[in-house]
Amino acid sequence: MMAPFDWDDLRFVLAVARHGSVAAAARSLKVTHGTVLRRLQKAEETLGVRIFDRLPAGYVVAEGGKDVIATAENIEAAINETRRRLSGQRTEVEGKIRFTTTDALMDRLVSPILADFCARYPAITVELVISNEQLDLEKHAADIALRPSLAPPENLVGKRIGTLAFGLYATVAYLEQAGDTPLEQLQWILPDGALANAAVSQWLRQIMPNQPAVFRANSFIALRQLAEAGLGVAPLPVMLVAPESPLHRIGMAADACHCDLWLLTHADLRHAPRIKLFFEHMAQAVRRQHALLTQ
Repeated sequence: MMAPFDWDDLRFVLAVARHGSVAAAARSLKVTHGTVLRRLQKAEETLGVRIFDRLPAGYVVAEGGKDVIATAENIEAAINETRRRLSGQRTEVEGKIRFTTTDALMDRLVSPILADFCARYPAITVELVISNEQLDLEKHAADIALRPSLAPPENLVGKRIGTLAFGLYATVAYLEQAGDTPLEQLQWILPDGALANAAVSQWLRQIMPNQPAVFRANSFIALRQLAEAGLGVAPLPVMLVAPESPLHRIGMAADACHCDLWLLTHADLRHAPRIKLFFEHMAQAVRRQHALLTQ
């Protein structure tokens, strides 16, 4: 008789499949290396199949493990769909909202809006996830996202609530030192990581192909800090440069670099009262900040 299977073991199996190693899976699940090994061994023994081939380069899904991984992914998707549906059916104006946005938007735009929302609706707890990566709302990584996007995912619902304009910035001291140096020969501080595909990054690659960078960073806040230190020119959202900043704008990025701001959620959540309240509060507040975002 087959031993009873612990469905929770599939979480560990999926983590190893996605990360390619026990150590990386353990970090993602916030458990020990030994815990992942035990749960993986238990799953293989219970199912009577080798799920992974242990290779020097890492763990690779074995032929017999492909069905197990597919089943685990289907179960995960079903659980996430159920969670979203049940969360969306709640009618009380209380509970939690997982809200994600970028570090740049948090730095100059979002903080006072959240403070006002929490003061108005103290029974709603906002869990904040700051990331420049696109989090997967399908997998319940967040309930609502505020993101710059040229084309938001079609599986989400939302609205465009503003436009984010970009300029080119450097300190006056750096520009005086550079003198008449042509723009393409200045020292550039450029976006990296998830920001490397931003419209402003693509524009710079078009007008200055193969342009070397003295620094790269996956955060516009880090780019601003490096530019403020006098290390070169950085493309930045105009809202990120405060009036008291030592940075001077030497020009605006092309209109094509300006990026729409989208407020997004999953269709299963959009009618939940707490989601609707947050959505409308954030949308109205951001629209009132049009000048900050574009000038």
